[in-house]
Amino acid sequence: MSQEKKLIIRMLGSFSLTWEGNMVREEDSRSRKMWLLLARLIYCRNRHISQEELIKLLWEDEPDIVNPYGALKTTLHRLRSQLSALEMPQELILRKEGTYAWNNDIPIDCDMDQFEIFCKESQAAADPDETLALCLQALALYQGDFLPRLSMESWVVPISAYFHNQYLENAETALTLLEERGRFDEVVDICRSALLLEPYSESLYCHLMHGYVAMDQRDAAVSAYEELSHLLLENFGIMPSEETRKIYRDIMRRDNSQMMPIDAIRDQLREEHPEPGALFCEYDAFRIIYHTMARTIARTGDPVHIAILTIKGAAGKSLSNRSRDLAMKNLQNHLISSIRSGDVATKCSNTQFIVLLPRANYENSCMVCARIIRAFFRKHPHSPADISYIVQALEPSAEPAFRGTVEGA
Repeated sequence: MSQEKKLIIRMLGSFSLTWEGNMVREEDSRSRKMWLLLARLIYCRNRHISQEELIKLLWEDEPDIVNPYGALKTTLHRLRSQLSALEMPQELILRKEGTYAWNNDIPIDCDMDQFEIFCKESQAAADPDETLALCLQALALYQGDFLPRLSMESWVVPISAYFHNQYLENAETALTLLEERGRFDEVVDICRSALLLEPYSESLYCHLMHGYVAMDQRDAAVSAYEELSHLLLENFGIMPSEETRKIYRDIMRRDNSQMMPIDAIRDQLREEHPEPGALFCEYDAFRIIYHTMARTIARTGDPVHIAILTIKGAAGKSLSNRSRDLAMKNLQNHLISSIRSGDVATKCSNTQFIVLLPRANYENSCMVCARIIRAFFRKHPHSPADISYIVQALEPSAEPAFRGTVEGA
């Protein structure tokens, strides 16, 4: 018995129709309205759609369009002409009494439908192995979000969000079950694929880090944390959560199973090519240095101050992301070159740096900040940024904070 022929429809990650090896793809035509019309007819294929509804769909932002019914007829003609390349035995779009509908007499294989079936079955499955198998089938089918080229259409937005969330739920379930089974290579593969669609997910990065550690790829796990930290800081001005930082610290604390001689340990710790100027490090490393210094001064009483330098727009204006990022990059260079080699600095948000100034009193610390800012504006006199600073003693009982601002020309 011959297998029933089906029209293959793909709407997740791309939009295409295939019949017997003949394919039409969204990217083959520049007519956005034509593909928007087709997508609506397919998605609402169990009902007839009035001309008025289709006109509103296609020209909602063009209320002054002349002869909308004629424009709809033209768009439908172009769509049918495009679909003729499939060489279908029947018309795909039917017209009846002023309405249009998809021809449901033609069997279809739609990724959107199958994905939803896998998701529902995985949630209902009682056996963990069956749940995992169904989740993996769903993930393999999900090649991207629903109709990405039409993602700004009001009716597409909630549908895309629904499928996206279903995908992430299946990914989380599959990752947990794969970890329990020790299939960490698959964990890493799924995380990397999912992060292309959900790039700021700490949960996915945590799974990824666990996967790399289990596969004895410590450097890759550390790189994954640094990648997440950079993304969150650059885009949201925040650091990873304490839970994520704990995973990172655990990775960094993992020791070699063999005893190491002191010379080997010293060689590992030695800074091979020390750069001139201050030590610039990641925020987590800065926190450890900060805690160490706080304990040291409790015993010695030596003066230590911290300074926070903040970039903002001049005269209360907002900086564009490009101007902000450029100013931060330039200020970082001045920080490293303008303060002592024993000082430590880090980036603590997408507009701020924090500097640790050992053996510097309050007045000297303020002078250091002012010097850094003056050097910045001497080299970048046309920068649209203002830079403010706040200086405070490391101990809470020290003198109150001093705030100052040095503006550009």
